[in-house]
Amino acid sequence: MLHLNRSEYIEFLPNLFLKRGKIHQITGSARFTLALIIGKVIQDQIIWIRLERSNEILYPEGVSDWITLNNLIMVNTENEEESLWVMEEFLKSGVSSLVFCQLNKLPKYVNLRRLTLSTKRSKEENKSILPPTGVIVSSFDHPISGVESRWNINPYLNQRIFCGDNRFFLEDKWSLICNKSRIIESSWIVESKKFLSGKKIVEVFGNSKKYVKD
Repeated sequence: MLHLNRSEYIEFLPNLFLKRGKIHQITGSARFTLALIIGKVIQDQIIWIRLERSNEILYPEGVSDWITLNNLIMVNTENEEESLWVMEEFLKSGVSSLVFCQLNKLPKYVNLRRLTLSTKRSKEENKSILPPTGVIVSSFDHPISGVESRWNINPYLNQRIFCGDNRFFLEDKWSLICNKSRIIESSWIVESKKFLSGKKIVEVFGNSKKYVKD
Protein backbone atom coordinates (compact mmCIF):
# COMPACT_ATOMS: atom_id res chain seq x y z
CA MET A 1 0.00 0.00 0.00
CA LEU A 2 1.31 3.40 -0.96
CA HIS A 3 1.56 6.03 1.78
CA LEU A 4 1.52 9.43 0.11
CA ASN A 5 0.51 12.95 0.90
CA ARG A 6 -2.54 12.89 -1.37
CA SER A 7 -2.58 16.68 -1.73
CA GLU A 8 0.74 16.42 -3.61
CA TYR A 9 -0.59 13.97 -6.21
CA ILE A 10 -3.33 13.57 -8.80
CA GLU A 11 -4.87 10.11 -8.33
CA PHE A 12 -6.27 9.66 -11.83
CA LEU A 13 -7.06 5.97 -11.31
CA PRO A 14 -7.06 3.92 -8.09
CA ASN A 15 -3.48 3.88 -6.77
CA LEU A 16 -2.12 5.47 -9.95
CA PHE A 17 -0.69 8.95 -9.45
CA LEU A 18 0.85 11.98 -11.11
CA LYS A 19 3.02 14.22 -8.95
CA ARG A 20 1.56 17.74 -8.86
CA GLY A 21 3.81 20.58 -9.93
CA LYS A 22 5.81 18.35 -12.29
CA ILE A 23 5.97 17.57 -16.02
CA HIS A 24 4.80 14.16 -17.26
CA GLN A 25 4.74 12.40 -20.65
CA ILE A 26 2.05 10.15 -22.09
CA THR A 27 2.47 8.22 -25.34
CA GLY A 28 0.72 5.49 -27.32
CA SER A 29 -2.20 5.34 -29.73
CA ALA A 30 -4.70 5.79 -26.87
CA ARG A 31 -2.86 8.74 -25.32
CA PHE A 32 -5.85 11.08 -25.73
CA THR A 33 -7.97 8.64 -23.74
CA LEU A 34 -5.45 8.61 -20.91
CA ALA A 35 -5.33 12.41 -20.96
CA LEU A 36 -9.12 12.55 -20.58
CA ILE A 37 -9.03 9.99 -17.76
CA ILE A 38 -6.54 12.25 -15.97
CA GLY A 39 -8.65 15.32 -16.68
CA LYS A 40 -11.76 13.63 -15.29
CA VAL A 41 -10.58 14.08 -11.69
CA ILE A 42 -9.80 17.78 -12.10
CA GLN A 43 -12.59 20.06 -10.92
CA ASP A 44 -11.36 23.37 -12.33
CA GLN A 45 -10.33 24.56 -15.79
CA ILE A 46 -8.11 22.38 -17.97
CA ILE A 47 -5.82 23.84 -20.63
CA TRP A 48 -5.24 21.88 -23.86
CA ILE A 49 -2.57 23.20 -26.27
CA ARG A 50 -2.39 21.89 -29.83
CA LEU A 51 -0.99 22.80 -33.23
CA GLU A 52 -3.64 24.49 -35.35
CA ARG A 53 -2.62 22.44 -38.40
CA SER A 54 -2.71 19.12 -36.52
CA ASN A 55 -5.02 16.40 -37.83
CA GLU A 56 -5.48 15.08 -34.29
CA ILE A 57 -8.62 16.66 -32.89
CA LEU A 58 -10.59 16.22 -29.68
CA TYR A 59 -14.23 15.64 -30.60
CA PRO A 60 -16.84 17.00 -28.16
CA GLU A 61 -18.78 13.72 -28.12
CA GLY A 62 -15.74 11.81 -26.92
CA VAL A 63 -14.55 14.48 -24.50
CA SER A 64 -17.93 14.84 -22.77
CA ASP A 65 -17.82 11.17 -21.73
CA TRP A 66 -14.96 12.10 -19.40
CA ILE A 67 -14.88 15.81 -18.60
CA THR A 68 -17.19 18.83 -18.66
CA LEU A 69 -16.70 20.71 -21.92
CA ASN A 70 -17.10 24.06 -20.18
CA ASN A 71 -13.98 23.27 -18.14
CA LEU A 72 -11.81 22.69 -21.22
CA ILE A 73 -9.93 25.61 -22.79
CA MET A 74 -8.41 24.85 -26.21
CA VAL A 75 -5.39 26.87 -27.37
CA ASN A 76 -4.17 26.61 -30.98
CA THR A 77 -0.56 27.43 -31.85
CA GLU A 78 1.46 27.90 -35.02
CA ASN A 79 4.40 25.63 -34.20
CA GLU A 80 6.00 23.44 -31.54
CA GLU A 81 8.10 26.29 -30.11
CA GLU A 82 5.00 28.39 -29.58
CA SER A 83 3.23 25.42 -27.95
CA LEU A 84 6.03 25.05 -25.41
CA TRP A 85 6.07 28.81 -24.75
CA VAL A 86 2.28 28.87 -24.20
CA MET A 87 2.55 25.86 -21.87
CA GLU A 88 5.30 27.59 -19.92
CA GLU A 89 3.19 30.75 -19.52
CA PHE A 90 0.13 28.85 -18.33
CA LEU A 91 2.19 26.86 -15.83
CA LYS A 92 3.80 30.06 -14.60
CA SER A 93 0.46 31.85 -14.17
CA GLY A 94 -1.19 29.10 -12.13
CA VAL A 95 -4.60 29.81 -13.71
CA SER A 96 -5.13 26.07 -14.16
CA SER A 97 -3.94 23.10 -12.13
CA LEU A 98 -3.60 20.92 -15.26
CA VAL A 99 -2.07 21.85 -18.62
CA PHE A 100 -1.89 19.43 -21.57
CA CYS A 101 0.32 20.04 -24.58
CA GLN A 102 0.36 17.99 -27.79
CA LEU A 103 3.83 17.60 -29.28
CA ASN A 104 4.96 15.90 -32.48
CA LYS A 105 8.68 16.63 -32.08
CA LEU A 106 11.04 15.77 -29.24
CA PRO A 107 11.65 18.96 -27.20
CA LYS A 108 15.09 20.00 -26.05
CA TYR A 109 16.10 19.45 -22.45
CA VAL A 110 16.30 23.21 -21.93
CA ASN A 111 12.58 23.43 -22.79
CA LEU A 112 11.73 20.85 -20.15
CA ARG A 113 13.89 22.70 -17.65
CA ARG A 114 11.98 25.91 -18.33
CA LEU A 115 8.64 24.14 -17.86
CA THR A 116 9.77 22.62 -14.58
CA LEU A 117 10.99 25.99 -13.31
CA SER A 118 7.65 27.54 -14.30
CA THR A 119 5.71 25.10 -12.11
CA LYS A 120 8.14 25.71 -9.25
CA ARG A 121 7.79 29.48 -9.59
CA SER A 122 3.99 29.23 -9.64
CA LYS A 123 4.03 27.08 -6.50
CA GLU A 124 6.23 29.60 -4.67
CA GLU A 125 4.18 32.64 -5.72
CA ASN A 126 0.70 31.12 -5.31
CA LYS A 127 0.86 29.11 -2.12
CA SER A 128 -2.94 29.13 -1.72
CA ILE A 129 -3.54 27.10 -4.93
CA LEU A 130 -2.54 23.66 -6.09
CA PRO A 131 0.74 23.67 -8.04
CA PRO A 132 0.06 23.35 -11.78
CA THR A 133 0.86 20.03 -13.43
CA GLY A 134 2.01 19.74 -17.04
CA VAL A 135 1.34 16.72 -19.25
CA ILE A 136 2.98 16.37 -22.66
CA VAL A 137 0.82 14.28 -24.99
CA SER A 138 3.41 13.10 -27.50
CA SER A 139 2.78 11.43 -30.85
CA PHE A 140 6.29 9.92 -30.60
CA ASP A 141 7.36 7.17 -28.19
CA HIS A 142 10.88 8.47 -27.64
CA PRO A 143 11.38 9.32 -23.95
CA ILE A 144 11.61 13.01 -23.07
CA SER A 145 14.50 13.77 -20.73
CA GLY A 146 13.58 15.53 -17.52
CA VAL A 147 9.95 14.39 -17.10
CA GLU A 148 8.76 13.15 -13.72
CA SER A 149 6.93 10.12 -15.11
CA ARG A 150 6.32 8.46 -18.47
CA TRP A 151 3.21 6.47 -19.45
CA ASN A 152 2.31 4.46 -22.54
CA ILE A 153 -1.24 3.35 -23.35
CA ASN A 154 -2.62 1.35 -26.27
CA PRO A 155 -5.95 -0.34 -27.10
CA TYR A 156 -6.33 -3.86 -25.77
CA LEU A 157 -9.97 -4.75 -26.50
CA ASN A 158 -13.21 -3.12 -27.68
CA GLN A 159 -16.50 -4.97 -27.62
CA ARG A 160 -20.24 -4.68 -27.12
CA ILE A 161 -21.59 -7.03 -24.44
CA PHE A 162 -25.28 -7.96 -24.16
CA CYS A 163 -26.73 -8.51 -20.71
CA GLY A 164 -30.20 -9.77 -21.76
CA ASP A 165 -33.56 -8.01 -22.10
CA ASN A 166 -32.06 -5.83 -24.85
CA ARG A 167 -29.60 -4.37 -22.35
CA PHE A 168 -25.92 -4.03 -23.17
CA PHE A 169 -22.83 -2.06 -22.30
CA LEU A 170 -19.81 -0.96 -24.30
CA GLU A 171 -16.49 -2.25 -23.01
CA ASP A 172 -13.10 -0.77 -23.84
CA LYS A 173 -9.80 -2.07 -22.54
CA TRP A 174 -6.35 -0.51 -22.74
CA SER A 175 -2.87 -1.71 -21.88
CA LEU A 176 -1.20 0.90 -19.64
CA ILE A 177 2.51 0.87 -18.84
CA CYS A 178 4.44 3.22 -16.57
CA ASN A 179 8.11 2.95 -17.47
CA LYS A 180 9.36 5.89 -15.44
CA SER A 181 8.16 7.04 -12.02
CA ARG A 182 9.53 7.59 -8.53
CA ILE A 183 6.45 5.86 -7.12
CA ILE A 184 5.88 2.75 -9.21
CA GLU A 185 6.86 1.19 -12.54
CA SER A 186 4.50 -1.52 -13.72
CA SER A 187 1.74 -2.40 -16.18
CA TRP A 188 -2.03 -2.64 -15.92
CA ILE A 189 -5.17 -3.32 -17.92
CA VAL A 190 -7.61 -0.40 -17.75
CA GLU A 191 -11.21 -1.35 -18.47
CA SER A 192 -14.07 1.08 -19.13
CA LYS A 193 -17.74 0.07 -19.25
CA LYS A 194 -20.40 2.48 -20.46
CA PHE A 195 -24.05 1.55 -19.86
CA LEU A 196 -27.15 2.75 -21.71
CA SER A 197 -28.00 4.85 -18.65
CA GLY A 198 -24.85 6.88 -19.33
CA LYS A 199 -23.05 5.53 -16.26
CA LYS A 200 -19.37 4.84 -16.85
CA ILE A 201 -17.24 2.58 -14.67
CA VAL A 202 -13.46 2.39 -14.96
CA GLU A 203 -11.61 -0.59 -13.51
CA VAL A 204 -7.88 -1.22 -13.18
CA PHE A 205 -6.36 -4.68 -13.14
CA GLY A 206 -2.75 -5.20 -12.18
CA ASN A 207 -0.44 -7.00 -9.78
CA SER A 208 -3.19 -9.56 -8.99
CA LYS A 209 -5.35 -6.81 -7.47
CA LYS A 210 -8.54 -5.15 -8.63
CA TYR A 211 -9.31 -1.52 -7.85
CA VAL A 212 -12.60 0.14 -8.78
CA LYS A 213 -13.21 3.84 -9.47
CA ASP A 214 -16.75 5.09 -10.22
